[in-house]
Amino acid sequence: MSSTGIDLNDSALAVAETGSGSPRLIDCDGGTLSPGFSAKDGQTGSAARAQAQRAPQAVTDQAWERLTDEPAVSLGLGEPLGASWSELARRHLAAVHATAPSGNPTLLAVPATWSQSGPTPGAPRVLAVAHAAGVPVAGTIGQALAATVVGSTHSLTPGAPVLHLDLTRAEGVLTTLQFDGKTLSLPAPPVPVASSGFRALEDAVMLGFDGRMAETTGVLPSENPELAQALYDQLPQFLSTLQSAPSARLEVPNSRLSLTRDEAAVFCRRLVQRLTAAVETACSQTNTRGNLLLKLGAFAAQVPGLREALAELRKVVIEELPAGKAAMGAAHLCAAYGLAPATPDAPPEPITEVPVNCMTGYRDLAPIENAAVAETPEQAARPGRQFHTGPAGFITRDAPTHFLFQGRALPLEGSSFSIGSDPGEGTAGIRVAEDFPGLAPVHAQLTRQGNAWHASPGPDGVPLLLNQQPVAEPAPLQTGDILTLGDSGLKAMLIRTLD
Repeated sequence: MSSTGIDLNDSALAVAETGSGSPRLIDCDGGTLSPGFSAKDGQTGSAARAQAQRAPQAVTDQAWERLTDEPAVSLGLGEPLGASWSELARRHLAAVHATAPSGNPTLLAVPATWSQSGPTPGAPRVLAVAHAAGVPVAGTIGQALAATVVGSTHSLTPGAPVLHLDLTRAEGVLTTLQFDGKTLSLPAPPVPVASSGFRALEDAVMLGFDGRMAETTGVLPSENPELAQALYDQLPQFLSTLQSAPSARLEVPNSRLSLTRDEAAVFCRRLVQRLTAAVETACSQTNTRGNLLLKLGAFAAQVPGLREALAELRKVVIEELPAGKAAMGAAHLCAAYGLAPATPDAPPEPITEVPVNCMTGYRDLAPIENAAVAETPEQAARPGRQFHTGPAGFITRDAPTHFLFQGRALPLEGSSFSIGSDPGEGTAGIRVAEDFPGLAPVHAQLTRQGNAWHASPGPDGVPLLLNQQPVAEPAPLQTGDILTLGDSGLKAMLIRTLD
């Protein structure tokens, strides 16, 4: 069984899954992103957004930021939409989740400002909506943390904070992460940047364009519904391509009017100033002597002129993140931790820190003494040394000391132990208290042979997978390996601690 991650940022929700390889994004709404809109007629995502220009009295983009049982109202004139805010969010999440493999344990990446309790995500209202949508929730994690644990073009420096900036529909969210060489964690509450969300970005560009058109032609787009709709429909594509194609233009049909990136940046000056000021304040509050790594989320990166303004700040090195990065990180961790779905009456604790062993895609993950050394394939190929490439995507030379199982790091001790629903009295083992279909009394046996640990299926020949491959006889285990307990979907990842 694979694992699923869902990024609940309402600028656009994203879904990712892990199969036999790295996490990948799933087409969830005619594309890999589903904007946080809901309509009175039951449509959500892109279909609802398309109605927002011509029928604002029947559409809203505030369901996820409200997320209460109060009656929802529309963008235009506050018309009732016939459902609560939480019900609109449930419909949206149910539609997005329907594209994921059925039954997958799912880790939710949540914008940290949605929480009622500081830096820890997973407010009860988010979990309630997810359970109502039929999502087999295995846990929650802050969006910034999830987006940072997978893949990077930069190294992490122990003791140097990592900043993460992205936009929800309502506001900018600036999060400070701390890396101490062993774990990546959330040391403090996030900083909301009011009136600086993706909604503000869209409004700034559209209003600026309206003014330019009025000056040039004497006609406002609002006086021409078809023209206004055409502009509105082109806006997401225009903004999303500014990252990779700075020369992109927003063209007005049947006219000579167009909008360039530099011209759009003029309309967004105030938005850029607010976001830049928040980052500058965060930089001034850090004591590190080196540069700060700023992870610029996909929606923040779409603000014209923001990267240029941030690049002028001292101590800041910018890395732009692709859309859906938090969903991919959540899917990766859900598999790495071997998480299983939780019940509504036993909500899981949010993940607020990630050990270095469960991060992937960085060139140098452990620059401290006694750390499990991560190296590039080129370094690993040097003569006279043997390395193992684990499924998490990094290379390590150390043997495992622990395994992650159901969110806990358990030591590899003694000469043998078993995992199952009933390993037996007097037998060293892990008893899984919950009822998981397909889990045998003794499902996996781990035995020490010399200095190495081996895994084999239980005595009844139950299915056991090692890195997605069936195990028929004792198989050697190495750091980064993932054991899957057959049809139960339970996973254990072999790690090496840094102590």
